[in-house]
Amino acid sequence: MDTPTLLEELRKCLVKIPEIMEIQEGIHHPKVKAWRGKVFQLLGDGGSTCVKALRSMKNMGLENIPMEDTFVNRQSYISQLEAMQRILTQTIQTIEVFGRPEDKEKLPDWGRPKSARRAKGHLMIGDQEVDPASISIQEVLDCLVSYIEDSNDLTTEMRADLLYHLKQMLDNDLFHPFFHNKLDEVFCHWK
Repeated sequence: MDTPTLLEELRKCLVKIPEIMEIQEGIHHPKVKAWRGKVFQLLGDGGSTCVKALRSMKNMGLENIPMEDTFVNRQSYISQLEAMQRILTQTIQTIEVFGRPEDKEKLPDWGRPKSARRAKGHLMIGDQEVDPASISIQEVLDCLVSYIEDSNDLTTEMRADLLYHLKQMLDNDLFHPFFHNKLDEVFCHWK
């Protein structure tokens, strides 16, 4: 369920609480049972933001209130509905202010700003000075494959093992977006 629909439905449930408080049979009335079931379903569909509210409401003993209409039973019923009203209000406010994690593609990056996370300087390759922002990870890995294939320092088994693992990574389509990053992004993590 999308967030605007969830908020609208939760507000509708919240508005019905005063009307439900007036019902004399309490939780044993079908209208109250239906309302409570709908609240539980909405909170269940609400995701991680609504988990605590759902757990709190399920722990309330609303269904354990006897049918006899005594003053104590009536006050207990009203108190629990008031608590549910506070829980729903807080849940709605939390969703309005912070949203739901399910709506976000990923958690925010609390690290340094991206502009500050770039390596500065140049690499020396032979006598040539090269900017790390001009070389991708893919190019480095291709160079490494070429070096391993031409190296006389490795045995045939070592060469085959290294090439097997490198080619597994290079052939995996899931890694391609990562491999297009430039070296200045990689070097900024160097400690």
